[in-house]
Amino acid sequence: MYGDRWLMTGIYSGMIKHSRVAPTYGYFFNYYGQRSLLQGYGMTREESGISHEDDIQYLFNSTSMDPFVPGSPDASISEFMVEIFTNFAGVG
Repeated sequence: MYGDRWLMTGIYSGMIKHSRVAPTYGYFFNYYGQRSLLQGYGMTREESGISHEDDIQYLFNSTSMDPFVPGSPDASISEFMVEIFTNFAGVG
């Protein structure tokens, strides 16, 4: 998609520049869960696909919607996101 290419080109360019002064890490979130934050803008799940902001709801599990159901695939992804971020930060 055009939007993805436009967004990823800028992110990649920024990561390359930042890596010249400090260790730099990136990730590509492609989990297609039960909801997308674009649904809040009136788009259906099928129209929205994966938004560049969808990963945040899994990291913080704090959307304006109901929390993830324990044991669901979305809850498992949320737990995984928290685990990898805390491990990266040296907290876990």
